[in-house]
Amino acid sequence: GHRQCMGQDLARLELKLICARLMQFVSFGDGGNEVNSGGYDVANVNKPKKIGVTVRFD
Repeated sequence: GHRQCMGQDLARLELKLICARLMQFVSFGDGGNEVNSGGYDVANVNKPKKIGVTVRFD
């Protein structure tokens, strides 16, 4: 409905801050040559075949 919790905006702000803080401890890296072999799939839109990344939590 049109009624909202009084603390909803504060809760959303806190959630954004928590997500931003957690992302400070995440590192993204290259997946390597085996995964990122290159090439494109041809369809309505050209898109890379495979893209690999590594995710590391520091």
